[in-house]
Amino acid sequence: MGKKHSKDIARLLVSAIAMCGLLTISSAAEVPLRLDRGLRLTPAKIVALKKLGDGGDNEACARLAIYYDFYAGDKEAARIWFEKAARNGHVQSQYNLGVRLMYRIKDPAVCREARAWFQMALDSGEPLARKALDDLSDCAGEAVIPR
Repeated sequence: MGKKHSKDIARLLVSAIAMCGLLTISSAAEVPLRLDRGLRLTPAKIVALKKLGDGGDNEACARLAIYYDFYAGDKEAARIWFEKAARNGHVQSQYNLGVRLMYRIKDPAVCREARAWFQMALDSGEPLARKALDDLSDCAGEAVIPR
């Protein structure tokens, strides 16, 4: 792994941590996640965030995705919450889904889905998505997000 790629991964992780505890957007801010406690959420906070996320709060969805991905280790729950936020325009979740899919890039359908999420992230202003799209330039076919 080169230094440039390591810096990109470090930036992604810092963004994820910042999204968990330092960004306070709309009503998800009412359920604080403190960095000094790591990524742990109490059952009451999880319930509150799920209610907010189900009501369309993308920041709550992203916080739940990061909790499930990095603390609880439930990759499927993380994917569901990242996708819910990403489909509703949460830029970092769009990028995160693309990154998650890059690890399964041998499947052409997965490659096309990763390209679609990265393109959405780039269109929404995520600068790291350009590099990711360049890395996926040999993916054949139209970029498609499954329904």
